[in-house]
Amino acid sequence: QTRGDVSRAKKMLREAPDIVRELLRRIAANTLGYLRSQFEGGASVIQLFDTWATELSDAEFREFELPAIQSILEGLAAHDAPKILFAKGSAKHLDSLAESGADVVSIDSATDLAQARAAFDCSGRKIAVQGNVAPEVLLQSENEICEAVACAIAKTGGFGHILNLGHGILPNTPVRNAQAFVQAARAC
Repeated sequence: QTRGDVSRAKKMLREAPDIVRELLRRIAANTLGYLRSQFEGGASVIQLFDTWATELSDAEFREFELPAIQSILEGLAAHDAPKILFAKGSAKHLDSLAESGADVVSIDSATDLAQARAAFDCSGRKIAVQGNVAPEVLLQSENEICEAVACAIAKTGGFGHILNLGHGILPNTPVRNAQAFVQAARAC
């Protein structure tokens, strides 16, 4: 499969769903073992990344991906430490993410924080949100960085929210801009 081309994997979802489920079950079991060893080694938090979630419809995510994520997070229940889940394309999966068992759900920059906060508040569980300032904001002026930080915090009221980027920091981000982001967060 070519990077970025998920057509063969999507075809497999349709033509061999049982094989996909078994493959995801095995991946989840191995991931669980790895994460348990991380906790045993002293990790105080874990984060699962699903950067391909954006390629799935919510029905596909719910049928294939969600059970694997739930089995991993349920398997870590004995570890009293935060479990964070990041799913790129999270806007279309908010209800499923609320059912994942994660303590914190990282929200990408294309997902509205207020919408995510509302969806998680309706879940009956306390789920914090993390994110979702666009990484490109850190390439702008200090004033624009401060405005983006204030906007993100306002959308959640600052409660149950870990201010962060909606994805990784860009390699060409000036250090002073990353510092401005942290300073703006402290000032809010």
